[in-house]
Amino acid sequence: MAAGVVWAGVTLLVGRGAAGPIYSFSLPSAPDVTLEMSPAFINHVGAEFLDHRTSDGPNILLARSYGDHGIYHSTDMGETWTRIPTPGENYPRGFVTGEGCVLLWNGHQLHLRTLRGKLLATQPDAPWPWLGSWGIGQAGSTIMYAEYSVFQAKELRVFRSGDGGRMWSVVFRQTTDMSDNPQIRHFHLVQPDPYYPNHWYLSSGDLPKESRVWRSVDDGRTWVEVTDPEAVKAGHEGLHRFTATVFTPDCIYWATDDLVRSTQAKVVRATRGTPLHLEVLGPAGDECMRNAVVTDHGIIFISEHSVGRSPGARVYVLTPDQRILQVGTLTRHNKMVRPEAVTTSLSSRSASRDQFFTWGCGELFTIKTELYRWEFRKLPGPHP
Repeated sequence: MAAGVVWAGVTLLVGRGAAGPIYSFSLPSAPDVTLEMSPAFINHVGAEFLDHRTSDGPNILLARSYGDHGIYHSTDMGETWTRIPTPGENYPRGFVTGEGCVLLWNGHQLHLRTLRGKLLATQPDAPWPWLGSWGIGQAGSTIMYAEYSVFQAKELRVFRSGDGGRMWSVVFRQTTDMSDNPQIRHFHLVQPDPYYPNHWYLSSGDLPKESRVWRSVDDGRTWVEVTDPEAVKAGHEGLHRFTATVFTPDCIYWATDDLVRSTQAKVVRATRGTPLHLEVLGPAGDECMRNAVVTDHGIIFISEHSVGRSPGARVYVLTPDQRILQVGTLTRHNKMVRPEAVTTSLSSRSASRDQFFTWGCGELFTIKTELYRWEFRKLPGPHP
């Protein structure tokens, strides 16, 4: 077993039964639990994570196989897979709807299909995808996604469907830094607030002045900026740059996709309001944070590995009692791959059956796959 970082309690193992390193980390509140992270496959072939719906609908994991480039779904947490017939199509983005259908982006169009492959609807005006798993969301029959592009489009938009993905309209737009009057570089996130009906949040980046937050209280039809002016006044605009978020009844949490004022990423607690009120709970390492996964053990934050200050992506947890603790580092073992975003903000939004999945780049293992399983396991025997 390769060396890892031990942090009293739960162990995080990377590489269960697979070729590649195994890391061991721990969670302080559960000394009898391990968390294993290992490369996953579709029928023994490498795959690419697309989406994982664990709440408000069927539990469906969506991925693309590197064998036949087909789209597959699993209803048993990746143990078995069924191909979705999509003849002649290549889909680098996907989303599982609450109705158990899939939205698939082919590079210029958005297709709504059943799990048996039947094409239900086409959104023809889709030149850009969403960024990650929080760049698209659903509440009831409303689905929205926010366009993401880097130095290509002059304007980016937020699309809304009120009928589960059949018909679409543009409900918000901003000019980018490719235009003469830039407002943002791109959108990062659009998500419904599960505790406030018809409330949605939208965020953007990347420069401090481009990092902004908006809220809708009419199910996405209109938007009002709720960027915290006190954070802006203090020169901490980067606190509004995030690609994943977690809602609770009392507040909203995220970790920044920004080393605020060139220091460290920050874990933020936002109090709802017009505007938001941001409180920094503490630092979260020297890499920008990309994922925020809700588990029974706390919120797991996973960073990118592109700043170059660390040997790999950082893993942190925000515990239920509000402590920010470093779990460890996903060390870069494949030296043939340059440091990069690692998860690209793609993962399960919450764990199910004590498991979640992430996208993963080639720097973690020499084996070719971009689908990773993380699983909490109970350890046998007595524990302190």
